[in-house]
Amino acid sequence: MAAEGDEEGAAAPKVVGLALSGPKSSAYVLRWALRNFAQDDAPPAEFKLIHVLTPVLAVPTPLGHLLPIDEVSNSVAEGELEKMWIEKQEMLQRCKDTCDENKVEAQVLLVEGKDVADTISSLVSQYQIHNLVIGNPPSKSPFTRRSTASRTACKICKCLPSFCTAYVVSKDGLSSVHVPESESGSPSGSPVPKGNSGSSSTKEFTDGTSSRSDLDGSSAPGLPSFTLNDYLTGNAPVYADKERRIASRTGAESSILSQFRGSDKVPTSSLQELMLSDNKDDVSTELGKLNLEPSHNRLLATASKDADRESRLEKPLVLPSDSYSMFTWEEIDNATASFSLKIGTGSNGTVYKGHLNHLDVAIKVLHSDDKSSTRHFNQELEVLSKIRHPHLLMLLGACPDRGCLVYEYMENGSLADRLQRRKGTPPIPWFDRFRIAWEIGSALVFLHSTKPSPIIHRDLKPENVLLDRNLVSKIGDVGLSTLMPPKETLSNRTVYKKTGLAGTLFYLDPEYQRTGQVSVKSDTYALGMVILELLTARCPIGLPEVVEQAVEDGQISNVLDESAGDWPVREAHDLAQLGLNCLEMRSKDRPDLNSVVLEELGRLKRIAASVSGVALPGSPSHFKCPILKTVMYDPCIASDGYTYERSAMEMWLCDKDVSPVTKARLRDKTLLPNLSLKSAIVRWVADGGRPVKE
Repeated sequence: MAAEGDEEGAAAPKVVGLALSGPKSSAYVLRWALRNFAQDDAPPAEFKLIHVLTPVLAVPTPLGHLLPIDEVSNSVAEGELEKMWIEKQEMLQRCKDTCDENKVEAQVLLVEGKDVADTISSLVSQYQIHNLVIGNPPSKSPFTRRSTASRTACKICKCLPSFCTAYVVSKDGLSSVHVPESESGSPSGSPVPKGNSGSSSTKEFTDGTSSRSDLDGSSAPGLPSFTLNDYLTGNAPVYADKERRIASRTGAESSILSQFRGSDKVPTSSLQELMLSDNKDDVSTELGKLNLEPSHNRLLATASKDADRESRLEKPLVLPSDSYSMFTWEEIDNATASFSLKIGTGSNGTVYKGHLNHLDVAIKVLHSDDKSSTRHFNQELEVLSKIRHPHLLMLLGACPDRGCLVYEYMENGSLADRLQRRKGTPPIPWFDRFRIAWEIGSALVFLHSTKPSPIIHRDLKPENVLLDRNLVSKIGDVGLSTLMPPKETLSNRTVYKKTGLAGTLFYLDPEYQRTGQVSVKSDTYALGMVILELLTARCPIGLPEVVEQAVEDGQISNVLDESAGDWPVREAHDLAQLGLNCLEMRSKDRPDLNSVVLEELGRLKRIAASVSGVALPGSPSHFKCPILKTVMYDPCIASDGYTYERSAMEMWLCDKDVSPVTKARLRDKTLLPNLSLKSAIVRWVADGGRPVKE
């Protein structure tokens, strides 16, 4: 049988199936499969990227609850199914793109099925998949062992045909191997993971679950005892602890492990890596055997908890490198209908509207013969690929070979277009302008807070503030941004960096123009000018002097943009004064952006929302965001079951992991669009926002 398998392997690539469930698990499953089945010296492999789309059983209601599918209309049910289908198709396509980059042939198999295990088993038989890689959810606590496999993974392993070997993989690596019973050993083309060799007739090889005796330091009879030092010096077998644990449970399975063990010793460096990174469970066992004092254990637990908390707080700020999709020039050309959908032209390139992966996108094609455009491209890619914020324009992908950047599409264009009412666009209401000022400030504070180095935008102006369909603002064009020295080296004083002059004249910090030294206060100056433009909708030439005179004379209403509606004079005066404070000639005289400016903008935004009537009288309570207390533009459901305004909830989740309503810990930070509620709000607003009976 093995000989026949070898002949088949020489004729055709071996087929490897990847059972992919979600974006997170698919990443480490694909990474592990590429590392173990697609090495340069390995036989060619063909990947089958599998996801089973189970029937939709329930849909979210406007109140955030789940409604059985048979109680909703066919159109709602079909819409929910279509949304899920698109999401999973995009996930699988990203995995296929990764395979293409690694020169591995891959096929997407997105199928519908009532039972995941049975459906995957059928696909394994249909495509003769001899190796199947399955994702295993990680443990939620660093002190709790992961189960042998998830329930779904276990069920899949039990349903597999006899010729298929299953590898259950977690974020930390291989969790277990399910080897089919075979008279002549493992199937052809089924490699044993690193550290294992030979064949076996066992059904499963796994990390197992720790018993109490492990933590107490006792070992199974007849087996040697090893210390932490033995592992680090290479004097202990790599699977000794696992053998001891399994023998203590069954007393008969230790021989199985010896069949999987290729050698009794491994290099010291490998063991040290194992002890310091992936094999934390064995370290916990060893610590228990050392009989550490309870107080020491408590200190270790507290330190680990603090480290985890600090890590969670940093995650929303900086993402892993290259967290964007790569597109070919052909895909860019097709998406833009051969570059016929032109939006506009800037100093560094031309922007086109496009359609990629079922999404409307904006594609910036930079000037290929301009060195500054190349620097602009590299800087924008470097910054936007590593950070995410609700009010920073999201980078979706790039085509580095041709200098193309792909962004989310913003339906309402730039803030400058809307303030000047170009192409007959309607004016922005005054209460939205208060909110937009706060959103811009929050994005700048975020940039200045990034780790390890703060980011200074250097080119903030209305042209670089974009508005989506709900007039939610996002800062774009970070190609001129610069990194400050790492925050750890900074004191409380303002720190400057010497750079070449960059930006737009009327938004440039006077100190920066004079000395070439840029600081976070340079962005504060630009924000002050944008605030004055939000109030007046006038061009920036001489604007600070005009507004300052109006404030001194108590005539701020004379310079306000009348098209924005009936401004509240006191709040408009406060906002104008804040903008003027940001425009002080000396940076040391400008207020701190985080502790002063953003706080004041938040206060004015809340007052404006309450005065404006955004929360219209008679509006249904479930139309209002629990955080903002206003009618929602983009409602989304959080894991606590409540619906929130997306931008408000994303800001909340940046530094909190509890529900705004219940104060209980959230299961995760996933936000799902509440399409039915959004549709109801749109209809209600179209009808004039008339009071409805709740």
